[in-house]
Formats: sequence, C-alpha cells, structure tokens
Amino acid sequence: MRRVKTLIFIGSLSFAIMVSCKKKDTEVLPDVVADFELSKTEILVGENISFTNTSTGDPTIFQWTFEGGTPATSENENEQVIYNASGTYSVKLKASNAEKSDEEIKQNIVSVYDKMAALYESSDTVIVRGQEVLFTNNSLGNIDSYTWTFEAGTPQSSTDENPAIQYLDLGSFDVSLTVNGFGDASTLLVEDHIVVLDSVEADFTSNSGSFTIEEGKQLQFEEASAGNPTNFAWTFEGGTPASSTETDPLVTYSTPGLYDVTLIVYHEADADTLVLTDLVDVREALEAKFASDFTTIAEGQTVTFADESLGSPTSWSWEFEGATPSTSTDQNPAVVYNSAGTFDVKLVVANGFGTKEIIKTDYIKVNGIVAHFMFDSDLTDETGLGDWSYTSISNPNPTYEPDRYGGSSPAASLYHFDELITSGANRMISNEVSVCVWIKTTAVGGAFYSLLDKFDGGVDFGFIMAMSNGKMYFRGRDKSGIFRDSGPSASSVNDGNWHHVVGIMTANSTWQVWIDGVKEAEQINNFNIPNTPNNIQMTLGSSQTSAIDYIGTYDDLKIYNRALTQTEVQALFSE
Repeated sequence: MRRVKTLIFIGSLSFAIMVSCKKKDTEVLPDVVADFELSKTEILVGENISFTNTSTGDPTIFQWTFEGGTPATSENENEQVIYNASGTYSVKLKASNAEKSDEEIKQNIVSVYDKMAALYESSDTVIVRGQEVLFTNNSLGNIDSYTWTFEAGTPQSSTDENPAIQYLDLGSFDVSLTVNGFGDASTLLVEDHIVVLDSVEADFTSNSGSFTIEEGKQLQFEEASAGNPTNFAWTFEGGTPASSTETDPLVTYSTPGLYDVTLIVYHEADADTLVLTDLVDVREALEAKFASDFTTIAEGQTVTFADESLGSPTSWSWEFEGATPSTSTDQNPAVVYNSAGTFDVKLVVANGFGTKEIIKTDYIKVNGIVAHFMFDSDLTDETGLGDWSYTSISNPNPTYEPDRYGGSSPAASLYHFDELITSGANRMISNEVSVCVWIKTTAVGGAFYSLLDKFDGGVDFGFIMAMSNGKMYFRGRDKSGIFRDSGPSASSVNDGNWHHVVGIMTANSTWQVWIDGVKEAEQINNFNIPNTPNNIQMTLGSSQTSAIDYIGTYDDLKIYNRALTQTEVQALFSE
C-alpha cells in the first residue's frame, strides 16, 4: 500500500506542474507602436531639444538615432540632444518589449538655424566717381528681411538682398546691413567701406617746357596728371634710364634722334596711359665748324665760307680779319681779300642751348699779286706797286680798243714792232710765278712772239711767255744758257678771238701753260729762276732775247709771285 501511495503522489505532482506550465505559455504581450515627441522642431545652432518617448505596447527597450545631434544615439527612454550645425535632420526611434518592436522615423523633423550674423561683401571698395558697386549678402541665420544703409550712395537705403549702389561724390563712406529673422537680428556697420576717387588722366611736361635738348644732356620730366594718381610707370625710348617709377624722373639722352615717351598713371580705382610719339628731339651737340672754297688766294679774290657747324645753330657771327666785309651774320658768307697776308677767321654759332666758337689762326693766306693791269685807257697798276710805262717811236701813245666783253672798257693793243710796255717798279718774283692775261692776236709764223719777259741785263737767265705758230709757251733759261719750257699748248690762240693764257712756274721746276682754264702743256725741267734779280723789270710786247715783238691786244693782266692752283686759274677764266 505504501508503494501505491507513493506513486499516486508522484503522479499528482506531475499533473500540477503540467497545469501550471500550460497556464504561463498562453499569456500574450501587446503590440509595440513606436512614437515620440519633441520639445522644439526649430532651434538655433548650439541649442538642444528634448525627445520624449510616447510609444505604446509597454516597450522596455529604446534605440534612438539623432541625425546631426549630440549624442547621435541613445538607449534612454527620453533624451536631450544638442545640435551644433545648421541643417535639417531626421530622428529615428525603435521601441521594443520582450516579444515585439516598432520603429518610427520622423524625416527632416529638426531644423537647426545658424545664429543671426549680418555679413556682406562688395564688388569693389575703391572706385571712381559715378561707378556702381554691387553688394552681396552673406549673412547667417534664418533671415526674413534686409535693411541696408549707404552713406552718400544712390539710393541711400535698400531692402533688397543684393542691391547695386552708385556713388557720385568723392570721399570715404560707411555701409551698414541689418538682418532680421526667427526672432533674432544682427547689424554690421563698416566705416569708410567705400572710397570714391576721381578718375585719372595721364599728362606731363618738362621743367623747361621744352622737349628739345642737346645730345648728352638731361631732361627733367614733371608729371601733370589729373585725378591724383599714386603710381607712375614711365618708358623713355632712347633715354637713360629707359624706365622709371618716380614721379618726376631725370633722363639722359646720349644719341641724336626723335624719341617716344610713355606714361602710365594709376591709383586703386583707375589707370590711364599717355603715349607721345617723337616727343623728345635730341639734337647734335653744338659745335662751331666751317670750311671755305679757298684758303690760299690772290689779292682781290673772293672766298666763300661754308658753315659746317653741328647742333643745328640758328645764328652765325663771323669775323674776317683783313677782309671786306670784316663781319657777317650770314650762314655762308662771301668776302673779298684785297691785301696780301695771313688772316684769322672766327665763327660764333648759337642755338637755343648756348653758343660755341671757333677761331682758325692764319687760315686765309693772301699771296701778293705783283701786277694787275685793267688797261682801261691807261697803264695803271691796280696793286699800287707802280704804274707801267709805254715806249714807242712810231706810235706815240698806246692804242685802246674794246675789251673781251665787247663793251666800253678798253684793252691795250700793240700793233707796231717798236711798241713796248715796261714795269715802272720792281716786281718781287721769288721761286714761283704765275702770269695771267687775256690776248687776242692773228700773228703767224714760227718765231717766238714775246708777250712778257723778265731777263737780266745780259740776257743770261730769266723767263718769257711767248707764242710760236699760234701755240703758247712758258719758257725759262738758267745760267747754262739753255732754254727749257712747258712745251707748246695743244691749241692755237692766233685765231683772232679772245683767249685767257696762263704761264706758271712752280717751286718744283714744273712749267705749265693753261689756255681758257685748261692745262695744255706741262714739263718738269729741273731748274727754276729763284736767282732772277728783283731789280730787273718786266716788259710787255718786246723781249731782250731773240724773240720778236708781240702784235695783238692785251686785257686784264695779272702777275702773281706764286703758283696758282687749277681752281684759281679756272676762277680767273670764269670772271
């Protein structure tokens, strides 16, 4: 029996346990519905929001996700979250009990705004009068309105977000912006934010008012620009320095020519460029220089002077020692020297930069003309050394007829064998001589007709100008008794026409004959007549040698105690 009871007890206990377990398995938990509330949906950066769980279904587990918040997640039933960056953010809550869970996401539920801060920028801060400035709002915060104030602007105020303002007055002006929104406000005032300047215009001059200078000189430039520029950029073609940033630079020009100058001026708001082409005229440095067509002449000859000065002189002042006129202000004057000697010439030139002078000492040598007979109805010697005399048995007076010009001025004619003209004074012939005379003759024959001679009393030595067979000779004889000469001229002069004949003996024993400005005969004979006594007179129309008397006409006889040059001979022929 006891055994049975025991079994029954065990069976009853098992049943009881089974009944109890069955009763617990059949208990069901409610569904969870996740939800939550916010203390605010709009805040400023740095503020916080309280999140309160309002889920149903007896959730015991909470999983929050706060986009953009701190903390970013939480397992608390309720949470306080701070937002430090502006933006729009979502919030998620997952709520759970032992059996069930639910998730609630509120998209973009939180709006976080920057704290209100008035900020702006402008397209320019330094402008020229009349220019427009664009202002751009850069303010922070949830802005509902803008209030701008523009000192001296047009307009002076605006409620636009990004206004454009024109400035017509010079000066420095304030700008302010006030922004409002979300219960907040901010004002930004910038003093002297806009600076209004005049526009610039490049211009300049020089300290002298001129841009013409001598080479090697300096030119002082002076800026004269409008608009008060603060910076300068110069370019000097041909100058040293070639460029400069100085206000009033000093520039050296070393080479003659025409040169450009460029000036760029600017300040913070404006710039201008001025280019002046060929502005600087650099002239050669002033230097007095001259030349002349002759430096050695005979008395009575004209000399033409040529100015060769450098530096573009504008005035000339000449001084001619021994000449007529003795002074001149012509650029290229011509003067006459009537007296033998050596003479100085002085030239002073001037231009706008100053004066320069040159003196050439003993520049002009006037060799003595020892005889000059015009034969104007007399035998007057124009040199003043003494008139010549006429001698004849058959014809008591010399015959005069029209000269080579066919005018009223006469020429002397010798038509008789016994006619001769003798120098009335010694003619100082040294180791050179030039005999120049116009003749007209028709004499024929191979004998030597004497036009002019000078021999010693014994006819031992001397010289003679003679004609044979119409050809001209210039002959000499030394103490050996041998005649040497120039040789005959190439052309004949006995054609009844006027001819200019010249006989020349040079210091190197060269004997020449010139006919009508052309040298037609020349020989070097290795002797001359330096020892011919000066007290021996010269004769025309007759000779102390074997030559016969000349028959023909003379005009304008000139005798020099030197050898004429080709230019001088041709000048006499062209008179």
